[in-house]
Amino acid sequence: MSEETVDIPKDLALRLSDWHSSMGDPIYAVSSNGLAGVPVPREVVMRALNGLEQICVARRNDPCVAGRDDPHYITAVEILSAMKCLLGLVKGGGFEHVALGMSRTLWASAWASEAEEQGRSDILSGMDILYAAPPTPKECLKVCSYALMDILRARPEISLMEIRNIWETDTTSAYDFGHELVKDLMEIEGCVDLEEEGFIRPSIPTHYYEFKDEWVEP
Repeated sequence: MSEETVDIPKDLALRLSDWHSSMGDPIYAVSSNGLAGVPVPREVVMRALNGLEQICVARRNDPCVAGRDDPHYITAVEILSAMKCLLGLVKGGGFEHVALGMSRTLWASAWASEAEEQGRSDILSGMDILYAAPPTPKECLKVCSYALMDILRARPEISLMEIRNIWETDTTSAYDFGHELVKDLMEIEGCVDLEEEGFIRPSIPTHYYEFKDEWVEP
């Protein structure tokens, strides 16, 4: 059986290049291979993940910096969260909760549109599509994670926390903010307007069959 590998998006690989300690550091291996477009063994990515977690703990506890308000700490946490998304290790935090909220809304919208195309209005009647739609495919989460990284990369001086604070929303939940953010990417009117605030608006696939090869019942 071949060793499981992970494709590292070049945006993430570039951000990782600032965090390795030497050429023997697994973070360096993940970054350099990602920039070269070469898949990285999952075991190496896991070791890089462990190294990033140690960096986060060290910066958070360093009395010479601002702890949790330190922008370098915030950036490291966001990169760490992005890697957890790629590895399927989603467990709390900011980036991954925003990406999860984005992906749920994107998938539910694509699924509901396909249901209507198939004349299945019966399964949509009176239902909140966020609850009615089947489980969100991993491909949809990956698409939203990449889009969120594109947004962050274009304005590296602003943290994800600060981006969330730009718009007045009905909730402070990172997950619910993801719902609002992806609406803008889908060109659905809402409270978020990235271009108005000087951010890029990455294009994302919105068609059901971009995420699934066949119809999935609820």
